[in-house]
Amino acid sequence: MNKNGGFTLIELLVVVLIIGILAGEALPQYEKSVEKSRMVSAITMAKAVRDAEDVHFLATGAYTNDMDALDIQYSCPKGFTCSIQVESDSKMTFDRNGKGYGLIVGFTNRSIRDLATMYCYAVKDSAGEKFCSGFGNKMASSDSFARYEIR
Repeated sequence: MNKNGGFTLIELLVVVLIIGILAGEALPQYEKSVEKSRMVSAITMAKAVRDAEDVHFLATGAYTNDMDALDIQYSCPKGFTCSIQVESDSKMTFDRNGKGYGLIVGFTNRSIRDLATMYCYAVKDSAGEKFCSGFGNKMASSDSFARYEIR
């Protein structure tokens, strides 16, 4: 008997099936890691903007909507839509595009316990709420959004 020493079709199919199962388990974990790293980059940028706004407030007595007035180089993190509303709400918002959650940084009233400096918000009963819960403690929420304080 002369065997070729190669793999049979069944053996190759079993190996491809095993690789497919492993990839199916790994991909969701990879996507979670990517989302978490994007949120952490937004948190880092938000802290830098908040600190720059504090410096501007100490120098001028008011917060600003003009990012050029701050002493930092600012760019909105990839996958986020960013805005500052100093006159109406004194906050900066990082909305995660199409995901139902984001980050809000408040510039005033940080001494009040119920008003966090920074929190993750998510549409209630969504995957975003589970995602935000990994960043901090649950705060008082509205009917449509859950909030989690970020420290």
